[in-house]
Amino acid sequence: MLVAGLADAVMVRALCSLLRQLVSSDSNKALLVDAGGLELLARLLTTHCASPAVLEQALGLLTNLTLRNPEAAEQVGMYFVQSPPINQCSQTAG
Repeated sequence: MLVAGLADAVMVRALCSLLRQLVSSDSNKALLVDAGGLELLARLLTTHCASPAVLEQALGLLTNLTLRNPEAAEQVGMYFVQSPPINQCSQTAG
């Protein structure tokens, strides 16, 4: 069900908004990363790169995830620098 909904920008925006709020709590940050949240977020950024509403929530999620969490910031840096989803987006959109 969740995978089917990932094509819907409205649902993805709501999902990112919810996760953005949840990771405001430091105890939830590691849970999201350990559950494969970075991979999912990269996929969402690539799929919905033309949606400013999704990008706003997804990038806000990344910001909250890395705030006061150097371990998550390092993983985000490594994951998104090695295979930047926004670069993939610009290649497919152009």
